[in-house]
Amino acid sequence: MLDMGRPSFVLGEIKRIMIADESLNLGFSHNKRCPYCKGKGKFLFEYSSKSYGRCSECDLIFRLGPYSYQNVIETYENGYFDTYSIDQLGGSRQGIHTHILGVLKKSIVPGKLLDVGAGCGDFLHLAKTDGWEVAGLDPSSESVAAGKDRYGIEILHGTLKDISEEKKFDAITFINVLDHTAEPWAEVEAAMRLLVPDGILYLRFPNGLMHANMLRTAQAFGIGHSIYRFLVFHQFSMTPRFIQNILKTKGFIHIRTACSLPSIGDLHRLLQRQFAASAVKYAAYLTGLCIEKASFNKIFLSPSLEVTALKHPITVPGRSVFK
Repeated sequence: MLDMGRPSFVLGEIKRIMIADESLNLGFSHNKRCPYCKGKGKFLFEYSSKSYGRCSECDLIFRLGPYSYQNVIETYENGYFDTYSIDQLGGSRQGIHTHILGVLKKSIVPGKLLDVGAGCGDFLHLAKTDGWEVAGLDPSSESVAAGKDRYGIEILHGTLKDISEEKKFDAITFINVLDHTAEPWAEVEAAMRLLVPDGILYLRFPNGLMHANMLRTAQAFGIGHSIYRFLVFHQFSMTPRFIQNILKTKGFIHIRTACSLPSIGDLHRLLQRQFAASAVKYAAYLTGLCIEKASFNKIFLSPSLEVTALKHPITVPGRSVFK
């Protein structure tokens, strides 16, 4: 008889479930080459009238269908601020921002920080008060203007392609940004060039593997639409294996993946409309955190992940991400 009470059995079952079952792809003919490694991508799920596939080689989850760098930029230049500025201006991410600064300070003395996709500058404002020399960039001109009006912070209207490689930063952050970009791997490579030799890269993004399996499980029971508000899928959806491999490929070391705190919204929205959703997010985070610890940092089931990585070995005392 199977001893289902044993932690090893439970963790083994969780890991088995989280590995894509090829048999679930039967009956679908949607196939496309992975935009990153050109490996074979197989249809994975439908979400909000969009089809997504998963690469069998690098593990990237990506939206099936044509897209271009210019189309992605235009999406965030035109209308993104009107739809999502409440997330930037409502204080819903203050807890996350404070946590991120804590992560950075464990690794490096405050210096020059670049926030990619800075939005309205909330994180940069908090970082500046914490002793950082801040810089930001965002493709939305309205977000850039809001950041200047609200905080007096100069945010460059553009992308990493507009930053001179002569400029160097001690830390570069992508907070809920990398999965929005046209080529996440190119963004990581550009960040590598802009970091000082002992610089740190911080990434936060939705856990693609977690969201994909939640959706597929719900769809199997005919309740897929009922959990849409808990799910996040953009042009790309990163899995732990994909992001770890791409960072290694681009030359980063000491890569550390962990469950990330959820955003719970400002107090008014939390009490009036989002208490249940926030409670679910926190419960999922705490569950994922327990599984992460029990699996010795090998299984990540929280809705969002955070990853830190270093450009080169740290030899200066007190600068390790593992402090």
